[in-house]
Amino acid sequence: MGVTTNHPQYAEKEGKWQKCRDAFDGGEAVKARGETYLPKLGGQSSDDYDACAERALYYNATARTIQGWLGCVFRKDPQIAVPETIQQLLQDVMLTGVPMEALAKTALQEVLTVGRYGILVDMPTEESPERRPYLIPFKAEQIVNWQTARRQGDVVLSMVVLRETEAEPQPEDPFEIKKVEQYRVLTLEGDALNTYTVRVWRQIDKNDADSWVPVEEYVPKLKGQPLDFIPFCFIGPNTILPDVEKSPSEDLVDVNLSHYRSSADLEHGRHYTALPTVWVAGFPTESTELRIGSQTAWISDRTDAKAGILEFTGQGLGALEKALSQKEAMMAALGARLLEDPKRAAEAAEAIRLRLGGEQVALTTIANTASLALTIVLQWFADWAGVSGDVTVRLNTEFFEQTMDPAMLRELVTVWQGGAIAKATLYHNMERSGLTRPGVDFEQEQVEVQAGAVL
Repeated sequence: MGVTTNHPQYAEKEGKWQKCRDAFDGGEAVKARGETYLPKLGGQSSDDYDACAERALYYNATARTIQGWLGCVFRKDPQIAVPETIQQLLQDVMLTGVPMEALAKTALQEVLTVGRYGILVDMPTEESPERRPYLIPFKAEQIVNWQTARRQGDVVLSMVVLRETEAEPQPEDPFEIKKVEQYRVLTLEGDALNTYTVRVWRQIDKNDADSWVPVEEYVPKLKGQPLDFIPFCFIGPNTILPDVEKSPSEDLVDVNLSHYRSSADLEHGRHYTALPTVWVAGFPTESTELRIGSQTAWISDRTDAKAGILEFTGQGLGALEKALSQKEAMMAALGARLLEDPKRAAEAAEAIRLRLGGEQVALTTIANTASLALTIVLQWFADWAGVSGDVTVRLNTEFFEQTMDPAMLRELVTVWQGGAIAKATLYHNMERSGLTRPGVDFEQEQVEVQAGAVL
């Protein structure tokens, strides 16, 4: 199959990624998949099935949970440190007006949703005064193939195949945009695997699946020399290795879709049992129309004539309602803490922290992995911009507001006054408890304190 060949891990996970995306996107996306998530009942017609699916409620715990996780991490702004000469470039890091903070948030959301993301650092090939590096993000579904190789004892990324869609304006109609699919192949070449090469492949005959050919090839250079690595970084929940990892939300998605099926069964049952049904026996059936109303009476000459009303009884629907509650509790246990019963609001902050310990550890790992990947990417970015200096990206891992009561603050000040801790440590604890001004670090605070003392 050539350049369009998918990695075996890609083929294994593609369906799961789609399931996670549909669950996140909500009821419209889930219902559009039809029997994929809601199988037909035995003997059910297409019209009956469509009506059943329409009545079903998709309770989007997946999106609410992921947004909650994302809100925990971005409760505080990412700490991004780069040399001053490229700080302005981070306000448009993709050459599309997107700042670095927004890209970081998108990357984390993708990792939380499907468990995979990738970022490529690139540089325009043409020489110009405005030539500068930029970042290109890729979703999991776009990273179709990859390989690693050993080089002097180390394992290095030797190939990445990325599926792209280019928008091309049409000369005959300036208002029409044609989307063209292409593959960007990144490889390390040469006997020593030390020459990073980029090739862009396109299909020259839409009717021939084997007509993909390279239409562009170039060797990106840094300070006039080819790169000896592929400047592409994978981001997963736990590592930055190429191997595909399980999505953090996959188990939650499975329960969420099961909840949707139970909702369909419940609403289907309610639809057929909500209204009572009148029945009669011993009444003429020829040319007889029985009406229901306060001014209507049914009369029959037969002594065995009977009439009654059928109403639903039993625990059938109650079992379905219980199943919905059980699955909502399962989603809460898997991370959908925003759906918990309000009575938990009375818990102490420490009890909540202990109860959520497992989820905290997982989210901390994900945030730290993303921080590492973004740091590596920005270091490549700075190198390609010809700038030296420290580069770090740190996403917040303090997911709960730290509080400090007056007694604790007095004790902390006393310990500082006694010389047991530094003033910077005192300020750090005050900062974690929200007792300092947002965006004001220790050094700036000391400058203002000294200025106030002079005045």
